[in-house]
Amino acid sequence: MTVAEAQKLLKSITYKPGYRLLVCYDKANNSCEVRLKAHRECSRTGKTVVFSSAKTLNLNRYCNRLHPYVASAEKDLMNDVRTWLRELELHEVDEWLKLDGKMVFDPHPVAYTPGRSYIESTPAGHKLK
Repeated sequence: MTVAEAQKLLKSITYKPGYRLLVCYDKANNSCEVRLKAHRECSRTGKTVVFSSAKTLNLNRYCNRLHPYVASAEKDLMNDVRTWLRELELHEVDEWLKLDGKMVFDPHPVAYTPGRSYIESTPAGHKLK
């Protein structure tokens, strides 16, 4: 798999409705940042927020391998994206799973500051750029 093929594969990935995947290539580090964005309801405030998370993938891990199994490079890349999305979904489960109205597994314990980590406050109906 070449760098161009890896970039094309990443740009071809879709996720569930309402989510956008943005891909930015960093030539100096031969890596791609894959950013997931969506409008979501905040589990604490109920307000609409822009959910955003990013994963940097070093393309050297997938590209220009010395063996002929190109399909395995694609599968490895897709598996890494899948693992990242699984981690994000588990994070969301932890935010929404509640017992008597309280989070059981709080992913933002104690020093939670809205808009500070991967959540940015945004007006309802705001379009993603």
